[in-house]
Amino acid sequence: MRPPVYVPPSRQRPPGFEEIVESTLCPYAQTAVVRVLPPLGDEPIDTYFRRIAPEIRRRVSSAEADGTDAVLTELPVERVGSRPQELAPVLGAWIREIADEGSECLPDTVPARWRLKVAGSDVFVAVFTPDFGRRHARYTPDTRHVYVMLQPDSSFHRRLPEDSGRVRRSIRRRFARAGRDYDTTCPEAERFLPPCGGEEPTAWWEYSMKEVYR
Repeated sequence: MRPPVYVPPSRQRPPGFEEIVESTLCPYAQTAVVRVLPPLGDEPIDTYFRRIAPEIRRRVSSAEADGTDAVLTELPVERVGSRPQELAPVLGAWIREIADEGSECLPDTVPARWRLKVAGSDVFVAVFTPDFGRRHARYTPDTRHVYVMLQPDSSFHRRLPEDSGRVRRSIRRRFARAGRDYDTTCPEAERFLPPCGGEEPTAWWEYSMKEVYR
């Protein structure tokens, strides 16, 4: 088997993601350092995930030193869909490629204190899709793409002051006043890919790689 090909990240954020940055109520988004990976080509999705996984892990491992706030994967809707139910197996496959051993495995009942680990670091994942609608905190106006954003914990520690709880509450209030409030009480794994409206969360960890061949 050939070793994974090195994939240099691009420097410019995709136009669709730029719209998310411009419309978000998070005060840190405009100045965030986002490393954008090359988009999916004609290859199978699982091959693409294997190709970019080493670069994602490398970026996470060096995030504290080089100031990386997020690593962004752009996926075409025509290949992966846009509904949470369609994106769940895709997200599960992506996480299994990049996660530290054992970190990606979850039981049916998700532990409240579970964290995803990549390259030895705790990370958070946020999926943005046009299907969420304008009142959703994870909405993107780009109808052709969905975005999977990985944030190393070092970004939160660097960006937020010592009284980070107060800042986080302030940010959540901004979203709530705009009618875009989000749930922070559910397990973190469910917050990676939140549901639309009153739907139940989609369990991305229950899917196998074979369910994303497209």
